[in-house]
Amino acid sequence: MKGQLVFEFIVAVLIFFGIVFYAINYLSWTVSGYSSDFSAENMESEASQIGELLVLNKGNWSGGNPVTLGLAQEWPVLNSTKISWLNASCNTLPSGYAKIMENLDVHPRYRMKITIRNETAFLVDCGLGAPISGNVTKAETKRYALSESGSVLVVYVTIWTTGK
Repeated sequence: MKGQLVFEFIVAVLIFFGIVFYAINYLSWTVSGYSSDFSAENMESEASQIGELLVLNKGNWSGGNPVTLGLAQEWPVLNSTKISWLNASCNTLPSGYAKIMENLDVHPRYRMKITIRNETAFLVDCGLGAPISGNVTKAETKRYALSESGSVLVVYVTIWTTGK
């Protein structure tokens, strides 16, 4: 029996490689699903954190510019000067938008839009447009606060990626 393959050995090797192939194939399909779920949940967390930061944090303002961005005056009131600064600086595109993205520590692969509105108008419309349709993963959060005059403000933070 020297140098001969036994039929049972060949069958065992084929079964072994079949199981290994099945396991690798199964893992490759499930990992991609978990990866997309992780990305969506990461964006949702990022949007929620930014919304909370804007509404609850006073920020660290030095010379009219924020070192740390925050719009609160005293919870739940947002400072109108800080809101005006955010709108003006964000709309000096693209440099203002990029600085705000950097200040908020948003990952470069994401796009972000911040809007603040009261009952009648938009006070802040900051972002590079709205998410395009198609292969887009998007997360949005909504926070409520008050203006200095007592009107209700709604702060929307939307983060998206095109999946590229």
